[in-house]
Amino acid sequence: MTGTSPKPLPRGDSFFTPGAGPLRRSVERRSAVLLVWLHQQRKALVGAIPLGLMVAVAVITGPWVLLPGALLLALVGWVSFLAWPVAGIGARILRVLVLAFLAAFVVDNLSR
Repeated sequence: MTGTSPKPLPRGDSFFTPGAGPLRRSVERRSAVLLVWLHQQRKALVGAIPLGLMVAVAVITGPWVLLPGALLLALVGWVSFLAWPVAGIGARILRVLVLAFLAAFVVDNLSR
């Protein structure tokens, strides 16, 4: 992206969740720089990161699957946590199911 101006941040009154508790405030503050960096990247790169980790989990067997598996679960869990306040009940249920599926996928590949 050399020679181009950075994408503007999404509209909103605040970058942080108003009235959030100490844990959410801490996670949001620590995540801010990485989130802005990810926002500036091409959508293909942002999508390729979890896809690459899923492919790694599918291909790697034995104890080494824990490395990409833990990174994938941490990434999806982190994004789900940050999006939780604005997600409806259906989206929240889906996020929990996706995390459970991914955890089962990693454990299944760990036992091969």
